[in-house]
Formats: sequence, structure tokens, C-alpha cells
Amino acid sequence: LREYDRVGFPASKIMNSKKFDTLTANDIYRLIRIKADKIHTVINAGEDAVELTKDTTSHVKKYLVSPDMGLKMPWSILNEMFRGCRLGKVVFNGFLSNAGKSRNLMLLAAYITLVQDEKFLLLSNEMDEDDLESCLITTVVNNKCFQELHGIKMNKPEKEIVLGAYKDKNGEYIRRRVNDSGHFCESEEEYEQRLLRDSEEYNNILKVTEWIDKKRNGKLFFKDVGSDYSDQTLELEFRKAKMVHGIQYCAYDTMKGYRTDEWSALKQTATKIKELMKELHMFCWSVFQLVDETVFTDVFELSSNNIANAKQMKHVVDVLMIGKAIRKNDYHKYQYISFDDDWGEPTECDLDHSKEYFAIVVDKNRGGNKKYIPLFEINLDYNVWDEVGYLVKKK
Repeated sequence: LREYDRVGFPASKIMNSKKFDTLTANDIYRLIRIKADKIHTVINAGEDAVELTKDTTSHVKKYLVSPDMGLKMPWSILNEMFRGCRLGKVVFNGFLSNAGKSRNLMLLAAYITLVQDEKFLLLSNEMDEDDLESCLITTVVNNKCFQELHGIKMNKPEKEIVLGAYKDKNGEYIRRRVNDSGHFCESEEEYEQRLLRDSEEYNNILKVTEWIDKKRNGKLFFKDVGSDYSDQTLELEFRKAKMVHGIQYCAYDTMKGYRTDEWSALKQTATKIKELMKELHMFCWSVFQLVDETVFTDVFELSSNNIANAKQMKHVVDVLMIGKAIRKNDYHKYQYISFDDDWGEPTECDLDHSKEYFAIVVDKNRGGNKKYIPLFEINLDYNVWDEVGYLVKKK
């Protein structure tokens, strides 16, 4: 209520209600939402159609002052294709199950929050807070775009972070001491003091997490909607984020039908998210799952037909991306075009068998072209998604 009062809503009327003691936070939001909807209905009823051909010269000139570009993404090719994260737009991104869609999303969320200094809401019905926190730390530790800011150059897999496994200067893991019976004979405080004394790696991780805590203070929001991810709940959370916290950038992981496998439910959810982002003037990155057979589909043949349950979803979206990892026995089929950092000349490169690659097909793009297939060099243990160029078939 203090937040509502701070932005100008008459909170005192709610506090003076006889039923105030029985109200939940969502009840209070719904009361305000009902009032707002009534006003919105009256305003909509009085709106007239606009004359589209009126004053087109001013329309062109306004882009000289403020080009229609959104917030920068961490990937240059996608950033150019979509013109950034534009308010009012939705990007739908589909991967196979367990292919890294949540991790890829976390990199975007961390970039918007920690590099661009913008607030971000992440709704998830799959990963919990602890999983996402570990993924966030791993992401910021290992990616260059964050290393340039916090100043720590290192690589550390997520598995070692969650197991509390840190090495000394000789590369040996520092273990908590145990006695002959296998019980700990070293207190938690003594063990950590030894880590602080003997492990530069542990000290560096703490420097990174301290930087994260300072940078993201009041900016990165998370809500677990696993128990209820109905369209009504999603709408409530998105509206509350904009109204209470002033959040303009958000994401949803994973988009699927609530308590049903009907394709129409997924399309309905996609439509609802699109309508809300347009109305609230927000940007959303929503991920979904591809059919299992996609693993056998050639990258250049990926399309909305690979979407589990609802290829009709393509009709309502602004941007539709479909991605998959490239199998190593297919590396010989492709090359990628990269650009020299000094001269900007395109260079044809073969795929390196010591590395993992992930390609993303832009199946629909209302904001620009879709002729490129961005190729990423990835490492899911480190949650690194380096955009190395765009994929082409080998001649």
C-alpha cells in the first residue's frame, strides 16, 4: 500500500475499509485494477480512429531525434535484426527440452540488469529461486561483458559453485577437514577462514557476488508461478510489475498451456502476453519448447512446424526464434561468417570440433530482416553464449 500511495493511488480509502484486515496483497491489487479498468473502458469508448496519412513529415523527423531502437542486447547480430529490446514488443524463443533456454534467458536478464541498469522481472514455472540465483552467479562470473565491468577474469563451472568446491594456488581442491570417523572436525567458520586464506578462486567469486549485489539492488525481480501460471496470474504479475515497481523489461519461462495440452491454450497465452506488452508498453522475452523430433531437423529447415502443440502461435508474435545445438557429426555441412575486428572483412570459418555450437533461426521478425542465422559458441557449464557470426551451408 505504501508503494501504491507513493505513486498517487488513494491508498487511505482501502486502509479505512471494514474488510481491510482480511485482504491479501492480490486482493488490494484487484480492487485498484477494477477501478482502473472502469476508467479505461470509458476512455476507450470515446476514442476515435486516427487519420494515418496526417503529418507524415513530422513522423519522419521525430526519428532524427529519437531513432526507433530498443535497449541493447548482448548479441550484436540479433540486436541489429530486432533493433534491440523495443517496448511494446515480444520475442518468443523456442529450444528443445534441456537445451539451455532458461540459461540463455538468464544471460539476457543479467545483461539488462547489470550492464544496462534497467529493472527486470522474470516469471518462471520451471526453475526455482535457488537454481536461478546459481545460474546468475555463473553467468556473471564467466561472460566477458560482465568481466569487463567487475574486473575478475576467470572461469568457474556452475557445478563447482553449487558444490562449494574451490582450489588453492596449486590447483588442488580445498576440502573441509574430517576425522577418522568421517565426521567434520573443522567448524564452518574455520573452513571458510581457510578458504579465504588459501583460495584466490574463492576470494574472486566473492568479489563478483559483492559486485552483483551492489549493481542489481532493487532491479532484478523473480516470481515463481509454478503453482499457477494461468493467463489471469500472468496478467496480474505483469500489471503489478509495471504499476508498483515501474518495470519495463520482463521474461516468462516457460510458456505452456496451464493444466492442458491443447494447442489453443498456448496460442491464447501468446496472444495475451502480446496484448499486455502492447498495452503496458513493456518488452517481454518468452521461451517455449520445441517438439522432440526437432533434433533430427536440419538447421536450415527449422520453422514454426517444430513448435510443440501450437505452430499457429507464429501468427500473433512480433519475433519468433527457433534454435538448436548443432551435432558434431554435422559440422562438416556448415561454415560461419565472422567479421575481422580490425578491418570488418567477412571471413569464412569452419566449425571447430573442440567446441559446441548453437544456431538460432529467426522464423518471423516484424522489426527487420530474418536472412541471417546467428551462430553461438556455447558452454552450458559456464553459461557462455558467444555470438561468433552467422551460419551458412558449406560450398
